[in-house]
This record gives sequence, structure tokens and C-alpha cells, in this order.
Amino acid sequence: MGLFSSSSTESKMDVLQREMCDFVDTVHEDGRCLGAVSTFDTEVSVGEMRQQSTSVESRVDSLTTGGGTALYDSIIAVMTNWQRARIEADRVDTPALLVTVTDGMDNESDGSIDDVREAIAGTGFHPKNACYFVLIGVGGDASEDELRRICADGLGMYEHVSHVEEVLRLVLAATLVGVVRRERYQKVEQKADELSVTELRRELAAVGLRGLDYTLNVDTSGSMSDSA
Repeated sequence: MGLFSSSSTESKMDVLQREMCDFVDTVHEDGRCLGAVSTFDTEVSVGEMRQQSTSVESRVDSLTTGGGTALYDSIIAVMTNWQRARIEADRVDTPALLVTVTDGMDNESDGSIDDVREAIAGTGFHPKNACYFVLIGVGGDASEDELRRICADGLGMYEHVSHVEEVLRLVLAATLVGVVRRERYQKVEQKADELSVTELRRELAAVGLRGLDYTLNVDTSGSMSDSA
């Protein structure tokens, strides 16, 4: 997907923080969007929905790394708590995007892959309900087989990237193709391959977002401090 220019002294978390803030800058319109930042390492932290883009970015900038990887538990907790909050806030008609980024394999969760799949199905987090789940594995340590199993049968979109710098393009493509155009997961990868980040930003600006609820669910385990 192109050339990458991150400094060798930057960690994967440094680059991901920049990518996530860039996403917020692109899509978050105060008054129409709600954004949250959730994290998982040995523990799971479910973020609260924030109205102001600056508040979301401040939360992204505050992330630190350490511990294991409770990936499965994080997806279950974020999805179930978030859907409950959306019902209570009467926002179920607002498109929703859950982006989970990890660079490893689960080694801390009580739940299993089957539990994750049941949570996705049970909450109705599906494109037919304008809800989109994007799971991104970064680098060679991400467990592709397990991550693909989570998303199988249309329960989500899984994509593996070699470099953390590729995350932004995928997330912008998911927003454009899924949230705005209401197309299927299969179209997202195609759009990400076709268009640059600049082109995706331009298309998103042209069509506009009438509203979006999004959660960035970020792996903050110790390996995210490794060099990008």
C-alpha cells in the first residue's frame, strides 16, 4: 500500500495515536458525532462517548502501554455496553462504527472467540442495522486465523496490515463505503486499495456525514511500545 515514513524511534503506539487523531479530525463533526476511545491490555477499559472532537483526541493522546492482551473480552464489553448506551440515548438510528486494532493474539480474556461472535450477533451489530465492526491486525504477531474467525459469516470485516501506518486508510474506507454508502464489508478493502488517504478524505468531505457514533478500541499491551 505504498511507502511509509515513520521515524525509526517511533513506537507502534506513537504512530497509531497519530492515525487515530487524524481519523477524528476527518470525520468528527461536533453536534452530530459521538466518539469514544476504549482500550485493552491485561484489563479492559470501556470509554465514554464524547461530543467534542478535541476530547476524543485528548483521550487518544493520553494512551500508554503495558501488560497482556484481553482482545476478546474487550470486543464483548465494548459492543454490549455501547449498544445499551445507544438505546438509552435514543441513537439506534445513528450509524455506528467500531474499530478494533491489535498487534498480537489474545492471552488474557475469560471469553472465547465463540463468545465474541455471540456478542456481535446478539447485539445486532450488523451492516443491515447500519452498524459496522472493523477488526485490524497489525504486523506478523497478529493471529490472523483467530481474527478472521471472529469476523467470519458477515459478522465483521477483518483486515491484516504489515504497518500501522496503513490503519488510517482502512478506517476511512470503512467509513466511506460502509457508514456513508451502506455497502457490504467486501467493498471496503477494494476502496482502500483504490484511493489514497487524501482521496478518501476528499470523498468523505464531498458526501458529508449526517451523524456517526464511533468507538476506537485500541490494543495498549506492552508490545505496542515496540518500534513501528
